[in-house]
Amino acid sequence: MTPTRNRRRSAAASLTLRAASDGRPVWIPSIWAHRRVVLVFLRHLACRFCKEQILAMNTVAAKLEALDIPIVYISMGSPAQARELSKKLGLVGTIYVDPDAGGTVAELKAGGDEAAGESSGTDGQDGTYSRQRAQAYALFSLLRSERTTRHEKTVELATALIGKGIEDDEPDSRGAWPGDIFQVGGVFVLGPGNTCDYSYRSQYAGDHPDVSEVVAAATGVTNEGSDFLYPTAQRWANLLQVDEVVALPFRFWRPSFSVIALCFIAVGMIAVVLRVLSRSTADTTSGVIVDQLASQLSEIHPAWLYTALVVCTVFLAALLEWTIVGPTLSEDDIPALVTPEVVDRAALDAGIVDCDCAGDMEAIPVLGLQDIVDASELPRPATPSRPISRSNSRPNSRPPSPTLGRSPTQEDPAMVIDPRDFREMLCYVRYFLARPHPSVGRPGPVCPFVPQSLKKNCIYFAVIRDSHVSMTKQGVRMVAEHFLSRFEQLPPLEGRARQYKAIVMVFPDIADADAPRLIDSVQLELKAACVARGLMIGEFHRFNNTPGLRNEHFYPLRTPTPCLAIRHMVPTDLAFLNIDDVELRRKFLTAFLGVFKASPKESEKEAVRKAEIMLKEAGGPLC
Repeated sequence: MTPTRNRRRSAAASLTLRAASDGRPVWIPSIWAHRRVVLVFLRHLACRFCKEQILAMNTVAAKLEALDIPIVYISMGSPAQARELSKKLGLVGTIYVDPDAGGTVAELKAGGDEAAGESSGTDGQDGTYSRQRAQAYALFSLLRSERTTRHEKTVELATALIGKGIEDDEPDSRGAWPGDIFQVGGVFVLGPGNTCDYSYRSQYAGDHPDVSEVVAAATGVTNEGSDFLYPTAQRWANLLQVDEVVALPFRFWRPSFSVIALCFIAVGMIAVVLRVLSRSTADTTSGVIVDQLASQLSEIHPAWLYTALVVCTVFLAALLEWTIVGPTLSEDDIPALVTPEVVDRAALDAGIVDCDCAGDMEAIPVLGLQDIVDASELPRPATPSRPISRSNSRPNSRPPSPTLGRSPTQEDPAMVIDPRDFREMLCYVRYFLARPHPSVGRPGPVCPFVPQSLKKNCIYFAVIRDSHVSMTKQGVRMVAEHFLSRFEQLPPLEGRARQYKAIVMVFPDIADADAPRLIDSVQLELKAACVARGLMIGEFHRFNNTPGLRNEHFYPLRTPTPCLAIRHMVPTDLAFLNIDDVELRRKFLTAFLGVFKASPKESEKEAVRKAEIMLKEAGGPLC
């Protein structure tokens, strides 16, 4: 990490703003930690351009508030000055002030840049002014330069605003405005959590984004009523090739070295025992049988004997590979369950502000916020994401770093996690599953369940390594059954929020090519038991060719890393229970009716009627 990023990350960890309403301190990342916000940085509190921007945002504030998306303003000056401006303009939203800069930021500096020293701003050619920079503005890389006031468009816009009756307020008795006249602002759509879906950094005074563009990015719906396509969602779609069938790779079976060695020793010992017994002179029936067997073996060419030895070894290895589990899942080895909020904070604590999840994102250096930048400008990540590979190994697998990213989890305040283990899947969930995409075939996010889960911080992630359990079918099932048993005990335990609870089990040490055999088979075996408990278990990996419900050419169950997910069942899950296997279909439908048949809700009654028809067509309920 560069020294600049280190300084910014450190500043982010301690930066507080002041609420204009009462002057109370507010930690800046907490503003969007649990909600989606439109964050607007103002130039200064007496600025005519800022007044125009506030009046424009007021026209859409009600629409955003109806969707629980508040507008939050940040400016310089004092809380009292901010309150005065809010009252004058009827500002709809919340305003905070950056306490690191008041109304004298732009005062003359006799020594110019040399006297300003390291605190100078970004422009290097503004030699007559102090270049102190407000910390919140610096964190978001917002421009400060004398040239921002001399831009040709600034003069043109300033004249036009005077014609509309919008003018600057008079400076105070010292000739200073409540803010920094050389600092320009920007607009961001942030949250919930450390996500940035839209960024606009002004280049001159009066440079503001179109309000409709901001609303579309905040709500996910354009003025025309269609879904807003987020660039990050499209990049994830391209990365996972969700619009095309992916051929399953030819997978050579490769048992572990220990299993092969064990089988070879076993077969070899059998051969030695037969050899010893064949030399026995005991006149017994067994001795005669062994002599006859040895005599027949001696007539076989050695090459065939060696071939038989190898075949027996492979057969025994396959038998052991499918039956042994390896290390048991002891209490000490149980992976931590962590929420997005914990991962975000651990990333800050560890100084991780970059994300390589799609190869084209970089952080706004506040708690690892992700912002889209030109991929060619980024350094090559140490563990890059990659398109679907036919390789049998996972190039990004690496041992966990248990000492990195000390951050308390909800279950264990002393737990230490490595946020790098979680961030790729978390970015996928935030930037693809929680966003709309035209291939889905309906309005709204790819997974309607996810946005509320993220907002309520009740989606739990567990990263399971081969140090926890062997990556066999039995090992994966053991992990899934363990977390199934814990699901109901996880908060929230009541209320509507309970329905948005989910567990995502991530298996980075399972090769992509092995995922269909391991992940899919465990999901199918546990599905009936989950449905009977009112739960759904889903299988996700790069080779999942299960099409979407409304578009048979869209494959939404693909993830960058193999995983299983558990959540509460909803009536629309009925569509996932209509599988080809009749007996399994009857089992699923019987369990589904057991959960929803007594529901008084009309939406669920309709699903019950459909399920009853489907079950009757399948041969009736299971006894």
